[in-house]
Amino acid sequence: MIRTLGIAAAGVLIALSAAACSDDAATIDPSATDTASPGTGPEDSTSGAVPSEPGPLLAFLEDKKYAGWTAEAERHQSTGPHFGGVRVFVNASMEASLQAGGLHPVGAAAIKELYGDDDTVLGWSAMVKVSPESGDGEGWFWYEKYNETVYADSIGAGACTGCHGSGSVDFFKSEFPLK
Repeated sequence: MIRTLGIAAAGVLIALSAAACSDDAATIDPSATDTASPGTGPEDSTSGAVPSEPGPLLAFLEDKKYAGWTAEAERHQSTGPHFGGVRVFVNASMEASLQAGGLHPVGAAAIKELYGDDDTVLGWSAMVKVSPESGDGEGWFWYEKYNETVYADSIGAGACTGCHGSGSVDFFKSEFPLK
């Protein structure tokens, strides 16, 4: 009996390991999160998930798949280290958790369009919640690209967590409600 349980447990571990190493592990699927969390469900009208790896996230941003999210009415000067003009977008999970207060659910995301001196988008800053616990920013995937230079593209990126970790609601620094 013990040998049979050991073999069954080994099979479960192998299946879990294979799932963790699949290409699908790079995308946060909000429909797979706790359904009791505020705002869970599809996050954009095209894919239903926000990528949490540099390549897929850049494609998501370039295709403006976040364009239907709740957003600031217009661009304004950044109050942080995000170059010139900015405009913030939040998905439904982020918006619901900001309204409720407290930690954001896995899949919550915010996108900040980065502008130069005119209305041309020159890059993005993005944060995607990848773990229920935020820790010191290790629960977030951080991305920032401006004028072809990538400044952040990892979980727990120190360039982002240093500012976002203080005076924020679970690392979200922009004024809410969005204006």
